Amino acid sequence: MRVTAAAVGACPAAEPGSPTPVSVHRTPDPADPYQYPVYGAEEAALPDGGRRFTRFAHLEAWVTEVVTGDWWSETWPQAPVEVAVQHRGVAVHELAHLTSWWHPPSEGPHGATFAADLLVLWRHLLGAHAYGALRSAFDEREVPYRLDRLERSAR
Repeated sequence: MRVTAAAVGACPAAEPGSPTPVSVHRTPDPADPYQYPVYGAEEAALPDGGRRFTRFAHLEAWVTEVVTGDWWSETWPQAPVEVAVQHRGVAVHELAHLTSWWHPPSEGPHGATFAADLLVLWRHLLGAHAYGALRSAFDEREVPYRLDRLERSAR
C-alpha cells in the first residue's frame, strides 16, 4: 500500500482558487449530469465545509489513516489506495471517486455508484447527521444513489 500526496482534488470545479462549484452557473456535461447537483447537495448538507485541518500534513495523515484502515479495505477491497492529496477542500468527495472508479460508463463520474459511496463515506467519516443531511439533499436534487451499495456497507 502506498499513499502519496494527487487523486484527492481531481474534480475540475474543485481546483484550488476556483469558485465554489455551486455558485458558478455552468452548462452540465451530458456525460456527467449529476456533477453540479452533487456539489450543491454537499454544500447544502455541510454549508461550513466540515472539518478543517490546520496543516496540510494533518490532512494527508487523515487520508492515509482512512485508506489504510480495516474499514476501507473491508468496504471497498478493490478500491485503489494510492492517493495524492492536492488541496484541502474536497477530501471525502475525492475519496468517493476512488471507491467508485469502476462505475458503469452510463452513470458518469458523479452518478449513482459515486453518490452511494459518498453517502457511505459521509456516514462513516462525518457521522449520522451529516449522512442524513446529504441523503436528504440528494433526494431534493433527484441525485440517484444505489441502495445496494448503502446496504452492503451498513455492517
